Order: sequence, then C-alpha cells, then structure tokens
Amino acid sequence: MIEMSMPPVNPETGVYDILPIDVQARRVLDHLKACLEAAGSALDRVVKCTVYCSNPAYFAVVNGIYAEYFGAHKPARTFLCTAGWFGPFDLEIDCVALAK
Repeated sequence: MIEMSMPPVNPETGVYDILPIDVQARRVLDHLKACLEAAGSALDRVVKCTVYCSNPAYFAVVNGIYAEYFGAHKPARTFLCTAGWFGPFDLEIDCVALAK
C-alpha cells in the first residue's frame, strides 16, 4: 500500500503560489500522479482519496477536474470542507493506492 498527501506546491520553487482553484486542482493531481508512478503505482490503483478544501463553493470545479484524471476508475472518496483553513492554498488531496 502507498499513502501520500499532496498540496499544490510549486515543483520548481517549493513554495505555494496563490492560484485559482482549477489550477490548484490540476497541480495537485499532476503531483499525485507523478508521485504514485515514482512509487510504483498509478491513479488507476488508487482505492481511496480524501479531498480537503477551504470552500464548499469549489466542489463543482474540483469534482470536474478530479473526474478528468480518474476517468472511469472511481476510488472511494471523501470531500471535506475545513473551517479555519490553515494555508496559503485551498486544496489538498491524500490517497491510498495499491502498488503494482
């Protein structure tokens, strides 16, 4: 099993850029995909995701982008909106995946 958590950190600078939610979602999912592949897994091996978000108004945008990345594969998922969000970003996704 592989477990990881991804915020939308800039891979070139290591900092959190202030970005629109759609860009944050793509950045997080791109990182998640790359890290899973580096660990010997893939998005189609994900069994559970937890999506942490700062604002429930972002659900539709995040959900649409999430569906683009996972396609027909539908891992279990929880979408949580967190009061008193702590960071300079609005989204973090953690997942559990099976190794290949």
